[in-house]
Amino acid sequence: MIIDDDLLFTFMQTIIKKMSNIEKELKIISSNKDSYSKLSKQINDCENSEEKQSEKELKKDTMGLIPVSKWNEFYPYPTVKSLRQIIFRKKKNGFDKVLRKIDGRLYICVKDFNEWIETTKL
Repeated sequence: MIIDDDLLFTFMQTIIKKMSNIEKELKIISSNKDSYSKLSKQINDCENSEEKQSEKELKKDTMGLIPVSKWNEFYPYPTVKSLRQIIFRKKKNGFDKVLRKIDGRLYICVKDFNEWIETTKL
């Protein structure tokens, strides 16, 4: 059986094109796989942060006392720096009713803090 060179050349070109297309499809599949894994990781991170947030909410509701240094882990405002300034003037502004000192550490009673916020204009 004799094979024409032109026919063989054409056949080889089509094979090369198909292989090239297959390589492109594999790249697309692998990039989609990478995108999927990144998206999956983001979803897991989001779920974990929601769980942590719900744990903080639970602690916030059940605890009642929060250390001054950890205040911003539960509430965004006021900042710890602002709290320290308020604590420095606690006798003048009535913040001493909000504070509890346990073993040398200052804690804020959340209930009393909310009442203090309602009665005080900052």
